[in-house]
Amino acid sequence: MKDFARGSMRTYRILREKAREMREHPEIQDLLASIQKHARDHADLAARYTKESARKLGSLQVDRRGLGEAGLEYERLDQLVTELLLGSRAAGKAKGARK
Repeated sequence: MKDFARGSMRTYRILREKAREMREHPEIQDLLASIQKHARDHADLAARYTKESARKLGSLQVDRRGLGEAGLEYERLDQLVTELLLGSRAAGKAKGARK
């Protein structure tokens, strides 16, 4: 049981450090800010289903080209976080990782 507790505490400390690194990583923070900004644009329409919110959502004008040009921020965020967790990316700088 002591080994389990020690291992759990070690895992917690490792993840706590990775969370700190994420908070200090400028590229990750920029992506999160951008994603959250876009999520807030229509948060009221997605918060709870009503016939009125569905009508408003259906009447939105969507700039497909603009969305396509904006790129896939979640994909980039996923890659950066994976690299950080695996230790191939430190606070804002890649260590041998390719873009």
